[in-house]
Amino acid sequence: MAAGISGSAQFTNTLPKFIEEARLTLSQVGVMKQAIETIPLKKESGLTLNIPTWTQPTAYTLTEGVDMAQAQQMSDANVGITVAENAGVQVILTKLAMSSMREDMMRKAATSMANAVENKRDDDLITLLAGFTTNTIGSAGTSLALGHIMAAKARLQASSRPLTASIQGVFHPYMLHALYEDFLSIVGGSFGNVSVPVGSVQDDIIKNYDVFDVAGIKVWSDPLIVADGSDDATAGLYAKDALIYVPYEDEDIEDEYDSSLRGYEINMVATYGYGEYLDAHGFAGTFDMAAPAN
Repeated sequence: MAAGISGSAQFTNTLPKFIEEARLTLSQVGVMKQAIETIPLKKESGLTLNIPTWTQPTAYTLTEGVDMAQAQQMSDANVGITVAENAGVQVILTKLAMSSMREDMMRKAATSMANAVENKRDDDLITLLAGFTTNTIGSAGTSLALGHIMAAKARLQASSRPLTASIQGVFHPYMLHALYEDFLSIVGGSFGNVSVPVGSVQDDIIKNYDVFDVAGIKVWSDPLIVADGSDDATAGLYAKDALIYVPYEDEDIEDEYDSSLRGYEINMVATYGYGEYLDAHGFAGTFDMAAPAN
């Protein structure tokens, strides 16, 4: 700039500064709460949800004129799921900080805290997937394929106790990538010897990338599943009522002013329980979870 001309560079201390509204660093939200059965525990009902199950008697062939002598004793077994304060988060905002900023710090803090609680809950529920021990499918380094889903469905349908809920499949997005490619490569409306309406499966996956149906199973994509050191992780295929989430009360958020600290203490607590109801109605699936490159 020529000498004697006063431009913006000469008034850096006077120019106003525009600061956009602060953006929160939120984490991905999982899907496990939607993918398993929910049974609320009412207040004043104790802290444990009890689900008794009766044994089944066996029917025998009878002989005409011969008295029945197969009296059988029935009994019950109980599955108990206890609730606890499984997720909590605290933030302290000073009075000086709140009064000096134009941001609604209390609202933003509450939003971020709720996101943290949701992630903690999903992390807890994901641990249930590895708890299935009766049935397993897949192995380390194995890519998820349609055959795994079909095999799990067939074996669940053939279990000794009938299914009483729809089958769910929860996988990491990296696991599903190989499955997506299988479906999207379907040519001429067929997959092997199975006829498929042209575009129906592909369209469903493209439009509903995170939740879709395949072979009668609702498939969910959960980005919070964590890989082990070998890029493998545990997914799950199960009847929805094989896993149970037990909310006790809604997320409780409270703020309290501390005059000696000169700040607001904000606390959020979530009380819930979670557990497995029927091990035989689920599969723990081990699959490769390496990040896709194409």
